[in-house]
Amino acid sequence: MFMNLNIRTKIVLMPLLAGIAFLMILVINTLFGSEYNQLLVTIEDGYFPALEMSRELEGILASVQRNMQYAASAMDEEILNETDILRDQFTELVENSKNNPVLNQTELTFLENEFSEYYPLARQTTVQMLNGELDEAVIQNLAVMQEKYNLIQEKLSSMTGDKKNNMA
Repeated sequence: MFMNLNIRTKIVLMPLLAGIAFLMILVINTLFGSEYNQLLVTIEDGYFPALEMSRELEGILASVQRNMQYAASAMDEEILNETDILRDQFTELVENSKNNPVLNQTELTFLENEFSEYYPLARQTTVQMLNGELDEAVIQNLAVMQEKYNLIQEKLSSMTGDKKNNMA
């Protein structure tokens, strides 16, 4: 087709074709660029904070458990005051995370409910141990406390893994 055109027509046609190709590249780049930017915003504002939140909650939960054990073994009730601060941090972090669009609200409610059941039981059981009460009720509470801790820990580990996969 181009072989039959004279040189003048070819010279005029080439920049025109180059301009059309440039416009096509620009449109495609704009479409994919906005999709890429939206994905980046979702990662920055959703998945990354969700991952950090679940990791931080895991750390707080482990610290709560460790402080409870330490308070009981050291017979020091003052340590429980530090643990109360950790409880508040855990609760606040879960509450603040409810605005994250990529987090499952059901999972957050589950964490909130389980932790609000776990913490008072753990604190009460630790105080009873500090007071030297080691009856059957305390032993049963320790078992329930451990179950609740494991349940929360498993949920947090699952959330952390999910968020890592989602970011990838």
